[in-house]
Amino acid sequence: MVLYYITALGGILPQCIISLKSARVNLETLNIKVNDSKAILIHAAFMILIPIYILFVSEDFLGNFQMFLSLLGIGLAAWAAAFMMDYILIRRDAGYEERLLTDDTYNGVNVKGVLSWILGVAVGLLFTSSPFFNGPFATGIFEGNSMGLFLTFIVSAAVFYFLTVAVKKDFKMDNKKGTEV
Repeated sequence: MVLYYITALGGILPQCIISLKSARVNLETLNIKVNDSKAILIHAAFMILIPIYILFVSEDFLGNFQMFLSLLGIGLAAWAAAFMMDYILIRRDAGYEERLLTDDTYNGVNVKGVLSWILGVAVGLLFTSSPFFNGPFATGIFEGNSMGLFLTFIVSAAVFYFLTVAVKKDFKMDNKKGTEV
């Protein structure tokens, strides 16, 4: 048993060090500007409190883990659909303007992407059954399977397509730059 703990600690420790080292960069992706010491404190709190909850408070580790993965999958499916549709409809031909990738003041929020992500996640949660909650439509063929993930992807892609193609007069694109004008 002691050998197992030493092996687990040896596998987790490098990941924790890397996570703490990149804490500030991770928070900056969420547009949260803090210095390194505050970012490390925030990450360390999560790295300590979540395992304490899972190991000592929660009684069902596997159920919590499966719930986490299913909820993470819903968010990732919606993001992947919006990202894929953005590439297919806009970026494949126009590419990315360099300023869009490097200038923080120039690149804003992609409203179409965020809206399609939110609607896709909402639909996915409506059809998801988990220990944390059950969506109102998670019955029949949608109970106990991953159809919610599939619907999340389809809805998010369809909403992005609709906002880009069908509502083209509201979102005029500069085809040379691939940015909204």
